[in-house]
Amino acid sequence: MGRWRALMARQRRLARPRRLAARWRRLAARWTAARTARAVTGDCEAYLAGTFAERAARERSSVPAWALLNSVAHGDLEQIRAAAAGRGPRLAALPLGWAHASRQLAGEVAAYVGDDEARLSALQLSVLIPYELELIREHGDGGDLRIAVAWARAALHSVGG
Repeated sequence: MGRWRALMARQRRLARPRRLAARWRRLAARWTAARTARAVTGDCEAYLAGTFAERAARERSSVPAWALLNSVAHGDLEQIRAAAAGRGPRLAALPLGWAHASRQLAGEVAAYVGDDEARLSALQLSVLIPYELELIREHGDGGDLRIAVAWARAALHSVGG
């Protein structure tokens, strides 16, 4: 009986590090899942607010080309006017070349809609958001900024902007 107890005690001692390792793996998996959920939630909030390009520039190594269209497809009139005028911290976070393209596109959208929030909303819902989604489908995380600008201009001119 003494040998049996000694053998069982030894088994428990040997199993303890494995149990601890398994516990740490489970905790790490939960932490990673929670961190991923927070990142996805933040991306969704930025996407819907029209600030995805700025978020991507801060937190990733590259910004997808479709993100240029995101700011005008989801921004409100005040945000679009500020971007057109080159005001605010939003443009400072963008990669080289993006600030000019973003100002230019925002200026064209602002000129098209004037002071009419309803016109902006209609343009976003019927043209800009569908073009943005098409860019996402076509180019995913990459794409060329020139293509995004060309698509955005085509979207505006398709409705007479």
